[in-house]
Amino acid sequence: MMKTEPCDIICACGGQTVYKESESKENLGRRNLRCLGGCGFLRWADVGEEKGCQICREIMRALIQSIKDKDELTKCKDKLAEYKDQELKWKLYLGISWFMFFLLFVLMYAIDKIQKDEAIVAPIEEPES
Repeated sequence: MMKTEPCDIICACGGQTVYKESESKENLGRRNLRCLGGCGFLRWADVGEEKGCQICREIMRALIQSIKDKDELTKCKDKLAEYKDQELKWKLYLGISWFMFFLLFVLMYAIDKIQKDEAIVAPIEEPES
């Protein structure tokens, strides 16, 4: 997202000017003055301030990029924490379903065993003659 800052300078064409921060790879973080009037005027704000100081601009670009990378890393860590929470929920659901399956199996086995035991214990009736 390009940062824009209002400016009090009026362009020669009469248009309002703003400061914008470049996001291009070769000028990352470098500020420029632009006309909003449509004449196409653009001037780098650091010309004269850092004249001949390429190392300073490179350090600034690297710092800005590291801040952007850090923000991206924070977003990734938040997403990972969210996925871990979801994973924990699904493991819990799976554990509960396996427990319910095991309980159902035990109950079915117990009911079957009781029915077989009752069949053995039940007195045998002899047919009447």
